[in-house]
Order: sequence, then structure tokens, then C-alpha cells
Amino acid sequence: MTGPEQVGPGPLAGYLMRDHAEVIAALGAARDARRLSLATVGRRSGHTLQRISLWLRGDQVPRADGLFDLAHALGYDLALIPRKDTP
Repeated sequence: MTGPEQVGPGPLAGYLMRDHAEVIAALGAARDARRLSLATVGRRSGHTLQRISLWLRGDQVPRADGLFDLAHALGYDLALIPRKDTP
């Protein structure tokens, strides 16, 4: 794994990710870039500070709804994009 591939320029860039670890890395980077505390992300997402910390450290895998909540709290939407290498 090489990490999430940035798509687009600057702060409005998106990321192309192939696995859970890349999604969490991108969301962690988004939190760092926005300088948001775990408590703020927790309030925005509706999840506890402890749960957010576990997810971002990779100690616990969020369910799909938690992943969407986390992404939304950080100003992102998750999307399905057809892969270029799939017929």
C-alpha cells in the first residue's frame, strides 16, 4: 500500500483509496489539516472521543455508518467511483 492518491489540487483535493487503512489515513490527515480536536470530531460525528481515537489509530474498524459519520464530520463525502481497471 502506498497511501491515498490525491485527486485534484489544494485544500479541495479528494483522495482515491483502495482499502480501509487508506481511508482512515486520509481522514486522519484531514483532521490534522483542519486542526480539529478529537472532541470536536466526536461532537460533529455523534461518536465518543474514545471511539474516534480508536478508529483514527487503527485499533478499531468503524462500521460503514461510522465511516460516513467520521467523513462528514471532517467535511468529506464518501463516494463509489467505478475503477478504471474493471471492465
